[in-house]
Amino acid sequence: MAVAPRPWQVSPSRPQKSRPLKVVEFKVRSLPARPEQPSTTPLVQTLRISKQVTQWVAIAAVTTAMGLYAGKAYYQKGWSEAFSHLLQLQDYEADLIATSASLGEFFQHQAEQPTAGLVAPTPAHSVYVKTPAQVSLPAAPQDTLPHVREQSPIGY
Repeated sequence: MAVAPRPWQVSPSRPQKSRPLKVVEFKVRSLPARPEQPSTTPLVQTLRISKQVTQWVAIAAVTTAMGLYAGKAYYQKGWSEAFSHLLQLQDYEADLIATSASLGEFFQHQAEQPTAGLVAPTPAHSVYVKTPAQVSLPAAPQDTLPHVREQSPIGY
């Protein structure tokens, strides 16, 4: 059984002499005209029209479904971002309350020390401001937000 030689065992072939290129001319001929089709029956025309209408209805249905899904996803994303912002603000509020309480406690301990130089509160050390004869307050804004029970669900 003969075995083909490996590529590195074959000696390189000699370069061949260049031959002049032949110019090939293609002859183009026109296609035969499409034969006239006999007139289609009304049933075939009705089927063709119903197929086209069905295709457009399907495209419209898919486009509508995708649009509704995208709108719902966008709405949920916005709601999620707003809710995470609310949680962040609640965390900041809790931090501020804790800081305020610790500062109040710090000042209370500092005031109890005799080296602080603070005096006990007495009426002689108080500042009194006279009340004005008449106080006019702006009208309270009307609450236009619906009650929680009247709102639709915020998210799922």
